[in-house]
Amino acid sequence: SLKWGGFGYIWMCSILAVISCVLSLSFIRWDEKQGSAAVYVKKRLHYHRKTGKQFHLKSEPEPSKSSDSQICSTHKAMAGVSDYDHDHDVETGGGEPAADADRSILPFEPVTLSFHKLRYHVMVPIPREERSSGLRTHGKAENFHKIEILKGISGFCKPGEMTALMGSSGAGKTTLMDVIAGRKTTGKIEGDIYCNGKPKDDAKFAKMMGYVEQFGVHLEKSTVYESLQFSAALRLDNDVASDPEKLDKVCELVLKMLELENIGDRLVGNEDTGLSFEEVKRLTIAVELVSNPSIVFADEPTSGLEARSALVVMRCLQNIAATGRTVVATVHQPNVSIFNLFDNLLLLKRGGETVFFNKLGKNSENLLRYFEGFPGVKRCPENLNPATWMLTVIGAGVGGVEEKDFAVEYRKSSMYVDTLKELQLLMPIDSDPETDAETETSPLQRVSRDARGIDPKSENYSTSFATQLRFLMKRNHIEYWRTPTYGLLRWMMLTGMAIIIGLIFVNGTITNSSDVQSRVSNINIIVAVVGNYNVMTIIPFMFSHKALFYRERASLTYSGYAYAISCQLVEDPYIFVEVALVVICFYFLSGFVTDPIWPFFYYWVLFWVFIMLSTFVGFLFSVALPTTGSAQICATLYVQVFSLFSGVVVPPNQIPDYLIWIYYISPQRWVQEGMITTQFNFILDPICVPFGTPYVINEAEECSNIPGK
Repeated sequence: SLKWGGFGYIWMCSILAVISCVLSLSFIRWDEKQGSAAVYVKKRLHYHRKTGKQFHLKSEPEPSKSSDSQICSTHKAMAGVSDYDHDHDVETGGGEPAADADRSILPFEPVTLSFHKLRYHVMVPIPREERSSGLRTHGKAENFHKIEILKGISGFCKPGEMTALMGSSGAGKTTLMDVIAGRKTTGKIEGDIYCNGKPKDDAKFAKMMGYVEQFGVHLEKSTVYESLQFSAALRLDNDVASDPEKLDKVCELVLKMLELENIGDRLVGNEDTGLSFEEVKRLTIAVELVSNPSIVFADEPTSGLEARSALVVMRCLQNIAATGRTVVATVHQPNVSIFNLFDNLLLLKRGGETVFFNKLGKNSENLLRYFEGFPGVKRCPENLNPATWMLTVIGAGVGGVEEKDFAVEYRKSSMYVDTLKELQLLMPIDSDPETDAETETSPLQRVSRDARGIDPKSENYSTSFATQLRFLMKRNHIEYWRTPTYGLLRWMMLTGMAIIIGLIFVNGTITNSSDVQSRVSNINIIVAVVGNYNVMTIIPFMFSHKALFYRERASLTYSGYAYAISCQLVEDPYIFVEVALVVICFYFLSGFVTDPIWPFFYYWVLFWVFIMLSTFVGFLFSVALPTTGSAQICATLYVQVFSLFSGVVVPPNQIPDYLIWIYYISPQRWVQEGMITTQFNFILDPICVPFGTPYVINEAEECSNIPGK
């Protein structure tokens, strides 16, 4: 019973660990990108690895006017492959238009996105000193106050056009895009969002959009082409994933459109050895585009890039818009060349209110005409960037002072009336601007809901679980193969430890009580060392993949269940080899039972299952906790507590009654009982040992507590 009971208990714990991992992956997200991304950008900003040139943002001049005019004159040709090559030199492009090729291979439904009176607010805790002052003391809700980030934003985005969301820092442009895209997981949203005249369905919308995050996260050991292939296989329909030829055509098309075909076989790498920051930006766009979205959202696509690299990225986005897709991007003070590439502008002031929404016009003439029409607003100098000028006018620029409430002026303008009239054609709203004041609620189709992102119950993946598992295992296997140090290092270290421990107890025979205690300690040490090593080493490895998993989960690329199972299935062969090396070296050096041989195989299998459990526990800590440090602290606590209560360090009869339950649930205790039982089962002559020595068995009968011995 001790042999097989322990085996079953470890399997049960492994299953519970898998379920816990799946639940953590599905419902928990610890977002650390804001803390880690700054270092990532800072390291990659000033060095372009392909050319070896140094770049400094402050001293980098904007492209000349001749370059700007050339870009504007080729606006209609953006459906073709961009004229920039990968060294960012301007040449005359040619070849098959990317837009036409895209429509023939990747048919999609153009989407007009409209939104009316969007509001978003969060509840922020009131400082404790203010609560103690007696102002707010009744009820838990009184300890929070509401901060409204977006205030009644209305607008629309049409196919084939690029819409810029701009404003000062803190104006809410990224928040607005996240609300529209369904990426907000906290706070409360009010307002209407329609797609092609129908209310937006979050689950369906998630499959028809691509969201380009500000800081692209990709698997370092994958090539550019493999990154696209993985995204296409799991985000397009099953018929694409099952047809390698069709999958290749889709990936090659996107590589061409994003000007990545020359680096398709390069590893993504890290900030020191991989792609340049600008190439990572384009790869991030490509990974989303390969899913054939109707709408592409881009969060600060030019941030951290010098002028020419930013222009290349924006040209790629314009290529996408030329295919008939809807492109929405947040930008912060772009240069003239980039600003003129946008068709529409939605400008926000600090506090989340609209001050301008309209077409920019040629050379931003609509924008300039609107703001220059206000009394007291100076004309924009010819040599000044209109994007910088408008932020100064509304008080959002450096040294800007708001002399007029442009949000109120906008709601009084004919531009706002025209926007409402256009929205009335796109969605059911009240087009009377008098009833659309900021302080009122929308009379029609008003929606108020908590921001939760995509509801896990409504997830509808493009591919089956089997397809997800197959491609995840393929990617994980490639990563392990290209990271030999991860597998080889632990094999070498644990093999060395097994040899050292085996030499300490070399050729041990059991003839007296000291030998019994030595054998028990021997097994306890090897189980604790190998188990602890596997729990701790998997944590930093899995943490390096968390940001990637969050991005792919938000895009409904695969389920948390498929991800958890694939990680363990790829890990299992490495664990099997690891356990084989450890057991072979340790078992025979220590003089364990070899006749009959079955205890050796039992020892091997039981040890393998235990190490699988240890790996799963480390995996669980890495996905359920916010930082590597917190996960390692909890893992250390897990290992130390269960080792302490395994029955060797503190015998069971000395454990207090209120803590004995830890002994009964300790996985290490059950593993050691099974291993020690198979060894002591072949001792035919009773051996008297001190009272309380654990795990001493003679013909399956306990003999450690012989009275008077």
